[in-house]
Amino acid sequence: MLELKGLKKTYKQGRTSINAVDGLDLRIDDGELVAIVGPSGSGKTTLLQLISGLDRPSSGTIHLDDIELTSLSERRLTKVRGESIGFVFQQFNLIPTMTASENVQAAMAPFGLKAAERKERAQSLLAEVGLEDRAGHLPTQMSGGEQQRVAIARALSNDPKLVFADEPTGNLDSETGAEIIELLSNLSKERGQTVIIVTHDTAVAEATPRIVRMKDGKLSL
Repeated sequence: MLELKGLKKTYKQGRTSINAVDGLDLRIDDGELVAIVGPSGSGKTTLLQLISGLDRPSSGTIHLDDIELTSLSERRLTKVRGESIGFVFQQFNLIPTMTASENVQAAMAPFGLKAAERKERAQSLLAEVGLEDRAGHLPTQMSGGEQQRVAIARALSNDPKLVFADEPTGNLDSETGAEIIELLSNLSKERGQTVIIVTHDTAVAEATPRIVRMKDGKLSL
């Protein structure tokens, strides 16, 4: 369970204060697939950074199960993030000189697995996203949709409680984007993982069971 209470993030621009996230309350239950949607500047990306521990709120609390993230030291927060959160990005962020399998294996480096275990797990994860026959291909040898599937497999490498997908269809055509959203939905159902998609695309949002709309740093009903 993820619960936010009074979450606020304020930035200073000269003498002006800007509330990127403004006193937000939100609860997301285990296994939910949720889209956070809003126009540019609505605060959705800042909210994602706060929830994932990549940034600190100005005030308010973030609970992940029984852990209060905002009270953790940077070292402990990094550990929780590494163990409990997976990330999928718009730009894929794959290492161009590594194969699909090697990209997924690289994400497992902190876990202390043996090389054979990493390889076996990477192959299993690539099979889950429908790319078992592309494990030896470099990113340049794959389509955008295939690269995003590799990125999803990489995000699952630590078996996270939460998967954050920041504009995961932004660099894809509409048909491929729909396939990626369907894949994330199926993985959420099958694995029981919470998946939070940040998007400005209303079509993407409407493909999810729950939509959280943002405007000017607040929830917009």
